[in-house]
Amino acid sequence: MRASLHISSPSNPTIKELVRLKERKGERADHFFIVEGRREIERAIKSGFKMTELYICPELSEAASADWIFETSAIKSIEVSKQVFAKIATREGSDGLIGVFASRPWRLEDITDRASGDHFFLLVLENVEKPGNLGAMLRTADAFGVHGVILLGQSIDLWNANVIRSSLGGVFSVPVLYLKNEDFLEFSSKQNIKLVAAALKNDSVSLNESELSGPMAMIFGSEAFGLSDALLGRVHTKVVIPMQGVCDSLNVSVAAGIFAFEVSRQRLQGRKNKQNP
Repeated sequence: MRASLHISSPSNPTIKELVRLKERKGERADHFFIVEGRREIERAIKSGFKMTELYICPELSEAASADWIFETSAIKSIEVSKQVFAKIATREGSDGLIGVFASRPWRLEDITDRASGDHFFLLVLENVEKPGNLGAMLRTADAFGVHGVILLGQSIDLWNANVIRSSLGGVFSVPVLYLKNEDFLEFSSKQNIKLVAAALKNDSVSLNESELSGPMAMIFGSEAFGLSDALLGRVHTKVVIPMQGVCDSLNVSVAAGIFAFEVSRQRLQGRKNKQNP
């Protein structure tokens, strides 16, 4: 594969601009984001995201990987030195490939299309602060068939490098929307979606005893403060994960994984019961 440009200096203006994009700074960050590594780049492409630039470090990448990606969708390929790549990379042990992608806004229609007549299964996150947690929950959402993720309040930049990396491509496959509380509540009301909050309260029900079939949204609050009182007052059910040790809470991404598994288990069991009455 022949690169259209070769850059060997970390002080090159193109590289400086790419570093700003990596740090989610400047006007370009409103429309583009970077993806590092063949696996994530492939998953972004397969999910319909458009790659506009491909940066390749020959010393770190396999020629076959770079050729496949470039031939698939890249408009422009740029070969960079190992020193330059170290400046633009977001992780150690990289495979020498970084793509620049155009961001794509999701719509509520994307969630309803993904549900495709099935009962809605949403993951709702209020004021989640850590990119790694958001990425892990997107990975969980992809694994367990969540139709969409709703971000409420002060939420993380979806295209933060840590979100993309920890999601393992889930950030590209599951629709993610930033909504105001009132817009989410209006949508859930129209769709008859049951709001189930993960909350340690006196009236919380154990996850083991909860009915989680039908249209529903799992709702989680921030790592430090949990759900706001305003949102907690609007949910239909509060659920808690039964725990046996001295700790009274789990990491929010771990809790979301446990909830998602239980919802998926109940739905699968419900389908089996219908097939074998």
